[in-house]
Amino acid sequence: MNSVRVLTVIVTLALVIISALSWIVFGKIEKIYLRDDFFQKASIIMNGANAAQHYSSVEVKPLLESKVGSQFLPQSIPFYAASRIMEQQLRTAGDYEFKVAALNPTNPVAAASPWEADIIVEFAAKPYLVSLVSETESHFVYAEPVRVESAECLQCHSTPEVAPKGMLDIYGSKNGFGWKRGDTVGAKIVSAPKQTVHRVVGRKLNDTMFLGALVVLATALVIFFAVYVILLRPLQIFSRTADEISVGGEIEFQRSYVKELRSLSTSFTRMQRSHHAAISMLRAKKPQHSGPGMRSKPCGLRVDG
Repeated sequence: MNSVRVLTVIVTLALVIISALSWIVFGKIEKIYLRDDFFQKASIIMNGANAAQHYSSVEVKPLLESKVGSQFLPQSIPFYAASRIMEQQLRTAGDYEFKVAALNPTNPVAAASPWEADIIVEFAAKPYLVSLVSETESHFVYAEPVRVESAECLQCHSTPEVAPKGMLDIYGSKNGFGWKRGDTVGAKIVSAPKQTVHRVVGRKLNDTMFLGALVVLATALVIFFAVYVILLRPLQIFSRTADEISVGGEIEFQRSYVKELRSLSTSFTRMQRSHHAAISMLRAKKPQHSGPGMRSKPCGLRVDG
């Protein structure tokens, strides 16, 4: 196998190995990016909901109470306002959803599903938690706890006797009571299907991986041609020149622009000239043999007995 084929095999194997390793690495990176991408978007949604809740509590609720007095309006409840605002906003946000879920809600719409109830129970068991990111089999979830932190909440949720009559007329007196200060009664939850997050993040990672593959391929081709032009091709010429010289050729080794190859070329040329010089000297010192007509006379000695 000649050097070009060897180099081709090496580069091909390197590309295959790099591709396999990249696929494994990108698979792990994708899982991290999925959670990070969801967390960033969910945080923006949650911050918007918290801002709407705060605005409603500080400005809208006092204004409504000053206008309608003791009349109960759902729009005066901060969590109701936040839910309605986020419902409108998320209509253009794909499959992302926002919900204020509770174990014992006044409004049945806010009743927690089984997996939402698990989140609320975890917040209740860990009072130090201020948020969590988790996932179900089909969804990514970002949640923050709803805790009874002020006596104002107990005006509606302690007992039916002290609750506003308008609220009892709308929601009844069976649910949403018995809350105590410090209790974790619910959670604000942002969720999105994994398929949705994977589709968005996967498209970005695929584009990145495609560009990375092009860079690796271009780099491999540049290295291949550089090694061929700088190293392999001069070595092939040296090999052919050495073969011709070995059978009596009189050609010179080509000088290379690479320092090491130039030094090798000089050494071979010096070796070639030394070889020619040695051959010439041997030919010049070749002894002269006697001609075919000349015979040496034997030296005869006679011994008398």
